[in-house]
Amino acid sequence: MKTINISKRAFENLKPLKLSNKITCSESKIFEFHYHNQDKVFKKLYNNKGSSFANKLYTVEMLDTYLEILPELLVIPDYLISINNEIVGFTSPLIDGVNLSLVLENKKIPLEEKKKHLQDIGELLSKMKSIREKTELKDFFLNDLHASNFVIDKNGILRAVDLDSCKIADNKIFPSLYLSNYNFMKYEIYGKYEKQNDTIIPSAATDLYCYYMVILNFLLEGKVHLYSLEEFYLYLNYLEYIGISKELINCFYSIFDTGANINPAPYLETLSLEQVGRSRENVYKLNRKKVS
Repeated sequence: MKTINISKRAFENLKPLKLSNKITCSESKIFEFHYHNQDKVFKKLYNNKGSSFANKLYTVEMLDTYLEILPELLVIPDYLISINNEIVGFTSPLIDGVNLSLVLENKKIPLEEKKKHLQDIGELLSKMKSIREKTELKDFFLNDLHASNFVIDKNGILRAVDLDSCKIADNKIFPSLYLSNYNFMKYEIYGKYEKQNDTIIPSAATDLYCYYMVILNFLLEGKVHLYSLEEFYLYLNYLEYIGISKELINCFYSIFDTGANINPAPYLETLSLEQVGRSRENVYKLNRKKVS
């Protein structure tokens, strides 16, 4: 991967990328960046020293190395950036579009469009499964899969961004929003979600689990992953009560059984506007006594 060196003065003239205040960047600051007449985003990491930083650089290098076999829907980092010859971050192509989290909460956007984007995540995971099966890249998972790490471009195509926390080759594991001992991962499901020093090891099962959380949090307009196990099952019972398909609900039930997690993309088409409206947390809490 090539490195672009800029001066401290040039860096100080860069403009921060405008992001919704609902989208947080805990490990970096994001800037607009232009290079060879191309618009990019420059991710300047707060920590640019030590083993954690080295692991981050290794990850983006591996993404670049395997670029030719990765799905086009992935937005791959393309240049390292150094300031006065000290590497501090990297660039990725700028995607002109809207963050998926904002699309899902926008009540003016039709449900059919939202379902299509959610299905696209499942199709991307299927493509990644095929890559693991058919190429030398056996250890490749999104890891930090959540709605804010997807952008819908101006052509309506879903693109995965912020891939520098993915699991690829033999890099070390990065923290993930949904793969935390502070939420459902604190419950032991033997042999399904493996841990290493209390850190969840990314796998096909964890990527699908995170995908479930994106769907469920869209339905709830809340944070299902912070529910207690009892409340989670009560919510699934309620989803059955309002008529959501058994096939889709069975995917969610698979989180806490020993069988394989199931890609729910084919079943999202069955969701109706009425079902989605009745899935919201405020409606659920008014009606849960009916199904408890």
